[in-house]
Amino acid sequence: MLEKSNAIVIEALAQGLFSGAQLSVSDNRGRIFSAAYGKTSFTAEAATVNENSLFDLASLTKPLATAAACALLADAGEINLDNPLCRFFARYKGSGRENVTLKMLLNHTSGLPAWKPFYEQLPGTDFDANRGRLLEMLLDEPLENPPETIETYSDPGFMLLAYAVEKITQMRLDAFVEKEFFSKLGIYGILYRPLNSRTDSENRIVHSRSEDRRINDDNAAAVGGVCGHAGLYGTAAAVESVLWEWRRGLAGESDLLPYNTVVEFWHPFHKLPRAAHVPGWDRPVWKISQAGRHISPHAIGHLGFTGTSCWIDPDHELSVVFLSNRTAGSCGTDEMAAFRRRLHNCIFEECGATSRGPYRRAAAEKARRIHLSAVAGTAMGSLAGLLKEAGFQVSGSDEQVYPPMSDQLAQQGIEVRTPFAAENLNPPPDVVV
Repeated sequence: MLEKSNAIVIEALAQGLFSGAQLSVSDNRGRIFSAAYGKTSFTAEAATVNENSLFDLASLTKPLATAAACALLADAGEINLDNPLCRFFARYKGSGRENVTLKMLLNHTSGLPAWKPFYEQLPGTDFDANRGRLLEMLLDEPLENPPETIETYSDPGFMLLAYAVEKITQMRLDAFVEKEFFSKLGIYGILYRPLNSRTDSENRIVHSRSEDRRINDDNAAAVGGVCGHAGLYGTAAAVESVLWEWRRGLAGESDLLPYNTVVEFWHPFHKLPRAAHVPGWDRPVWKISQAGRHISPHAIGHLGFTGTSCWIDPDHELSVVFLSNRTAGSCGTDEMAAFRRRLHNCIFEECGATSRGPYRRAAAEKARRIHLSAVAGTAMGSLAGLLKEAGFQVSGSDEQVYPPMSDQLAQQGIEVRTPFAAENLNPPPDVVV
């Protein structure tokens, strides 16, 4: 299965876009495809990548660790996403900074800059001292824009979130997510600082840099590899397991991520139009998303600078995790973007997940007969036509029906009953709108 998608990865490997990769694809029944490719680096003596190889996840750290930590604390009542950051760091005030909330940091509307080379002021290997100094610099960092006016994808925002989590929990971020999230899910293929933790072989680490084994992100490396925006390592299978816990939460089936908490993170509530983010996650931007043209607008996911990505689409009940080390070679961001679009398009096509369809397939199978009240209105008549095209049995009722809507409904074979009356719902439809 997924022979064409598999061939696309093999072709990219041969072209030198990366030295190694992992791909995992699942539907609502479980994993339908997984594979490991290539070597852990471009050197001749490099180990072969297997399903247990650990990739530098880069910015996948943001949703998988930092946002997850915030979700756990929100569910426990320890935080509210509308809490201002100055509640946890009293000095974070002035020039509008007192208005920055945790939610703004999570959805990149805080007004903070995209990136700063903080590592240049963090020399040496005293990582504890560097962590303290980094917090001072972050708290002093001025806003580039007033809060919640512009969406700017921001690493410093997630660095601050990690410090807030640590202040609330009195635990370092890596220890908190390990104890309260990953271990409770039985996920052991995702972790910070792999060479200091459970791994017993450097051969498991896939190089994300050409010159050495260090984490690709210099700001994270300067504080010992544990940061809110980067630093996490993992396997495709482990990343996929985290994704599906969020999916179970949306279905009301997770003990760690309850439905109301997941909805607050999964769905966009902030004020900016056409926003590309929800708290902690990316959303697919129509036509240009690196998740391809078939992914639904309800999907969430994230990209990592090192060549990693993960997406989960509840409409198609499909998840795709692709990990690579494109930064170890010469693959540029444009090349990687084109590759990702091609791969995801092919995966969705091979899985037959190319139609938009209803939001929940299971519910759609039970609800086939839909009756619309006031069906002759412009909006309701248009909705009736869309539902008819989607394969539902559609009827409607209204007080008065006249052209052009009456003609359009008749042409589509939609029965309209007048006037409003209880007997219009006989036989009973599955859904009344």
